[in-house]
Amino acid sequence: MPFAATPSGEQGQLLRQVNQEPIVQLSFHINHEQKLIVTETHEQIAVEERMWFASPNLRLRVSLLKQDQALCQATWYSEVRLGGLPQPEVQALASSVLTP
Repeated sequence: MPFAATPSGEQGQLLRQVNQEPIVQLSFHINHEQKLIVTETHEQIAVEERMWFASPNLRLRVSLLKQDQALCQATWYSEVRLGGLPQPEVQALASSVLTP
C-alpha cells in the first residue's frame, strides 16, 4: 500500500506484508531519470531495487543487497511483456480510464 510524502507522489512509503509476517515499511522515490527506486533497511542490511521502462514492453530492474554499507549482491533483470494490446486498443483503453 503506497503513501505519498509529496503532492507530486514522487516519493513516499510503501507497506508490505507477506503471508503472516510482520508489516514491513519501505521507502520509494522517482529520480530525475524516471526510475522508481524502492529501499528497505533492516538493522545493517539494505535492499535497493531500481525499476524503469526501456520501452513500452521492456522493463529493467536492478536489485542491490548491501550489508554494513558494502555491496554483497547485485542482480539485473529484463522483463518483456508479450502479447500486449495493439496500439489503437491501448490508446482507447487509456482514454477510457482517464475520462470520468
